[in-house]
Amino acid sequence: MDVRVLLLSPLNKRSGNLATIQRIRHELEAGGLDCVLSGPDHPPGGGDWNDYIRDAGISVAVGIHAFKCGIVLKDLSCPYILIVGGTDVNGAPENGCQEDVMTQAVRGAGPVVAFSEAMADACRQRWAYLEEERLSVIPQGVEVLPRSTFRIKHYIRENVLSIPAHCPQNPLPVMMKFEEFLAQPIESLQLITWVGGIRAVKDPLFVMEPFAKWRLATKRMNCYMVLIGSKLDEPYFQRFYAALSRCPGVVYVGGLDHEDAQAAVSVSKALVNSSVSEGMALSLLEAMALGTPVLARKIPGNAAIVEDGTTGFLFDTAEEFSSKLETIFVDAEARKSVTSRARAYVTEKHSLEAEQAAYVRLVHKALNNFRVMSS
Repeated sequence: MDVRVLLLSPLNKRSGNLATIQRIRHELEAGGLDCVLSGPDHPPGGGDWNDYIRDAGISVAVGIHAFKCGIVLKDLSCPYILIVGGTDVNGAPENGCQEDVMTQAVRGAGPVVAFSEAMADACRQRWAYLEEERLSVIPQGVEVLPRSTFRIKHYIRENVLSIPAHCPQNPLPVMMKFEEFLAQPIESLQLITWVGGIRAVKDPLFVMEPFAKWRLATKRMNCYMVLIGSKLDEPYFQRFYAALSRCPGVVYVGGLDHEDAQAAVSVSKALVNSSVSEGMALSLLEAMALGTPVLARKIPGNAAIVEDGTTGFLFDTAEEFSSKLETIFVDAEARKSVTSRARAYVTEKHSLEAEQAAYVRLVHKALNNFRVMSS
């Protein structure tokens, strides 16, 4: 019997969850399973979800995020696998309805997947009724995409800085006094990248001003922090937008396609993660695979994959951020050692082959268990 899998994820363009569900789709298809990808808003073609499940011959569903996809999963007539994304299990629910949805989604799931033991522990604490045999830890697999011809420094000059900051048609704010960027030889420019949706949970504001102060204090006027990501939180974005003018050396380029973002990270001096909550940051893992040092805020999701001073650098405060950024710039031996160990860690712990085998196995397990319970 052919197995057809419905994959559900918020289909926010250039988001980590979208990259993850697309990767899982390719792995399941390579494992001989037929897959359909959809957002949770409505089934392909509209109508009722269970009508779609029946008519499309869906055997099993796999969804990321206990609330955003749980609102659909909890009522499906087929077995489903729930992947907790991070902000669902770590964040406080906005209201009682959201908590009820997540509770029902977890109760009704076959396997529940966490990306790390830290996330699994958070699941155990939040949903004490979740049986251990239903909880699986599957680290994210890391895929280094074919090298893009995208050149971030040229892109900034040609598509961001070429438009005057005061121009009302300018869709992106830029840092003040960008003439210095244009005046410097492009090969002399050094970049620090930050990748993520512009929203409160990712908190780029936490590192923008400290970076600008560090840049001025160390007189590294050829160094820039490049923020890559789409606007996802309007109130936060307005504060972020206003702060750009107060942070010389910080430039925002908007969202980029996945392969272009990887190309930007690959030529950067470091990748920064300033999130207040993470499930497992794909951008960190990809930077580690690319050989770019990572500098991440010390939260459980980041500490689960970055060992401070061994596979990357962790920071709690603005002062610690600046100090460790300086280490990345001045200590070539530490930088070489950290990136070498980071690459080895990703190769060993985050292989695509291991991720594929785990998800193919879980799909068959969910389907078999459902058949037994239904018989």
